[in-house]
Amino acid sequence: MTRCKTCKKEVAISAKTCPHCGQKKPGVSKESEKTILIMCIIIAGFVTLIRSCGSETTLREKQIQQHFNAWDGSHNELTKLIKFALYNKESYEHIKTRYWDDGGFLIVETTYSAKNDFGERFKKRVKAKVDLNGNVIAILEEE
Repeated sequence: MTRCKTCKKEVAISAKTCPHCGQKKPGVSKESEKTILIMCIIIAGFVTLIRSCGSETTLREKQIQQHFNAWDGSHNELTKLIKFALYNKESYEHIKTRYWDDGGFLIVETTYSAKNDFGERFKKRVKAKVDLNGNVIAILEEE
């Protein structure tokens, strides 16, 4: 229950007219209507902002993910570069890849194993700077 803004008698909150004086929307003042309208506009603005931020993140994430192998998570161009430098390219086995998004570029770290010239298996980690188009800019570390 609330009070009618005109006659001040009790009316139901959902009443469309006051049963005592006939006032339309007896429980809603003009200030309340303005406040509700402003709140709706603010909420709509926040919803729009949140949706647009989410879609930008999703688009960026999709742009980044297209340069990684969906099967094992390896970075496509870095894997090509690693294999190019190997004596026995077929012996390459991806172990894990992780990356850090640094804004304008990615830092990609891949751990793999392969066989050397003598057929012995070794394990190595390579860290590279990669642009957002998937191109390897520089090898930063090799262990």
